Amino acid sequence: MSLRAKLLLVALSILTLPWAGWQFVRQMETLLRQGQEQAAIATAEAVVRALAVQPGVLPEAAPSWFVPQLPVPPQLDGDNADWPQPAQDLRRFTESASGTELALALGEARDALYLFARVRDTSPARADAHWANAAQRDHVRLLLDGDNGRALLRIANAADGALVVSDAAGRAPALRVTGVWRETTNGYQVELRLPQGYPVRALAVQAIDADGSGGMQRVGSATDALWPLRTPSEPLATALTPLLPAGTRARVADAHGWVLAEAGALHDDGAAEQVPPWRRWVYRWLLLDNDTAAGDTADAAVRSQSAETRAALAGTPGASWRRDPDGERLLLRVAVPLPGASGNHGALLIERESESVLLLTDRALTGLLGATLLALLGAGAVVFVFAGRLSARVRRLRDATERALDRDGPVQPLPGTDSRDEIGDLSRSFAQLLDEVAAYTAYLRSLASKLSHEINTPLAIVRSSLDNLAGDSLPAPSQPYLERARSGVDRLGLLVRAMSEATRIEQAIASIEPEHFDL
Repeated sequence: MSLRAKLLLVALSILTLPWAGWQFVRQMETLLRQGQEQAAIATAEAVVRALAVQPGVLPEAAPSWFVPQLPVPPQLDGDNADWPQPAQDLRRFTESASGTELALALGEARDALYLFARVRDTSPARADAHWANAAQRDHVRLLLDGDNGRALLRIANAADGALVVSDAAGRAPALRVTGVWRETTNGYQVELRLPQGYPVRALAVQAIDADGSGGMQRVGSATDALWPLRTPSEPLATALTPLLPAGTRARVADAHGWVLAEAGALHDDGAAEQVPPWRRWVYRWLLLDNDTAAGDTADAAVRSQSAETRAALAGTPGASWRRDPDGERLLLRVAVPLPGASGNHGALLIERESESVLLLTDRALTGLLGATLLALLGAGAVVFVFAGRLSARVRRLRDATERALDRDGPVQPLPGTDSRDEIGDLSRSFAQLLDEVAAYTAYLRSLASKLSHEINTPLAIVRSSLDNLAGDSLPAPSQPYLERARSGVDRLGLLVRAMSEATRIEQAIASIEPEHFDL
């Protein structure tokens, strides 16, 4: 891999900038959401204080029955499967000693009150309500209080079928009640309807369980203080409306989550439309937590059982972010408790759209991505130019090093020796090495002339000594040795003359200017 490619690869580390910026945007978005949650909770608490100073507006803390409106009258068959989902949430009363349990649900349809009761009874002792011993058998006591005074009803059946109803003395009641008794594997169920238009302000319900040994267990609401019936309150909704900011929806729930009043409405502030749809989808996918719940169904307008509602009923304000059912809007919901003399007896829920968070996120991300792209392009261009210049300097140094020693012997200078960086240090090191090579080469070039000069004198001495020795009378056996010595001296002389001639030829060639001619 070339140096340029390596530097470009290193430059890709700049891509960590978008990641760091993304984490910053996520943190900023979280802080914005927390700020909106705190502001919404403060608004809800201010609304609660404003409602508290208006007498008779907030619900009382005493126990009560909430009666939701049923869209259609249920079929009286001893089962609540055809009741809407919120009304199927039963209110339970349990007697721990015997394990007897009474579960109740109320509803109103077409100005008639409906009641469903499920009793868990492991020791069945059945009788019809008008039998003489019915008071000592399993039965349901229903105490009603209305404009016509109080009415006590005994409901008991010896077998499945239409309800058998009597008064406390076992006589036919003045109030005509219709319904069905159904036996189950662990008890029985009762579904009944009061006469249409019969006014009921409060009621009490008890299940009487005969345990077979003469003992009677009672489970249900108290009969000495009947619980009032509650329906959605129009005065509470009217008092709540002027206290709400624009684009806010509020609901007041009782201690069991039943919605007593609803006021205000959500509206689209148009902030989301300023963000392209594909970017809205990306932001929601990346920014919203996985546990961000979907929006409520229509049942939430009847009973709220969300986490923030449960927290408010426990005495702690709660908040959550939700998507509307179509997934196009981001909703903020907060819930604060309704304090009373005996503790919290309800909750105020406030809900509003919060597309401004999405708009601010889009602006921040757009700026971040634009700045990051410019920084990436700028850094890439700078690194590319720097890598090109660095590669060019390295190539020039390589080429100059290869040409430093030519065939004629002189050493060529290296470029970049005046640079104050690492490549300059490398050039100076190469130049120093080549200077030493050049000095050694010059020494070798001058060695021939020096040797010829230095050897000529000893040769002349040896030759003259041999001539003097030849003038003396030498024994005949020594003559061959003398001739061999002269022959060696002559050969050395030839070598010295050849070295001198080669030196002169090199000098002559070096001084001749080259001339081009056509071959």
